[in-house]
Amino acid sequence: MMTWKDASGIGAIISPWAGFALAVIGWLVGAVVQSGSISLANLGANEVMLSGSFIAIFSYGINHFLYSKFVDPQNLGFAIHDSNIHFVTQDLSGLGAEQRDKEMVDKTRRWITTRGYFLTFDLVVLVVLWPVASTAAKTFIESYFVFRVLLSVIWAFGAAIIITVLPLWESQDEIVRVIVGNFSFCTGNLAAFNYADEKTLAKAVKEQAESGMQIRSSLHEQFRD
Repeated sequence: MMTWKDASGIGAIISPWAGFALAVIGWLVGAVVQSGSISLANLGANEVMLSGSFIAIFSYGINHFLYSKFVDPQNLGFAIHDSNIHFVTQDLSGLGAEQRDKEMVDKTRRWITTRGYFLTFDLVVLVVLWPVASTAAKTFIESYFVFRVLLSVIWAFGAAIIITVLPLWESQDEIVRVIVGNFSFCTGNLAAFNYADEKTLAKAVKEQAESGMQIRSSLHEQFRD
């Protein structure tokens, strides 16, 4: 959805809150439909909680699609970004070599998109297709139910570990630099603190120099043409 050319930024902000409101309404309505009243016991029924969960899971995408399609379509694809959006000034000092490498950016986008589709497919299988296919059995045997619960627990823990560990792993250099710098400053070891700061400064200067060389080379080619 986020790579869709018509995806609305405002819609992406509004949709989760609208989905939350719809999920709560569906949860309460489900309790009334099933039991005729709203109480703690009625709201805790499996069918009632499942109805609210289904609405919460699917309403975000539906809300975002409808808002982006009919209320605030953007028509901002990657092709437009590549061809029609330019820097006011060619200042690339904040970008490293990898961020300026178009091939690397495209490779990263494909990596994220492929795994996003794969995980979405897995979620649809676990949440929708598998339960629907299992309704024919009507009554689950104990071993099947245990396997289903175990698979759900593994999925939840796996997702929690991935979204927690991967960002920390990618930012480990910056995290270590901040921790070492703060510890050195608090303990009075200014030499180590200044060294950490000098490494950061040296890296920034190097990136600035590389950016300047690329800009000069680009200008030279333009004037030569």
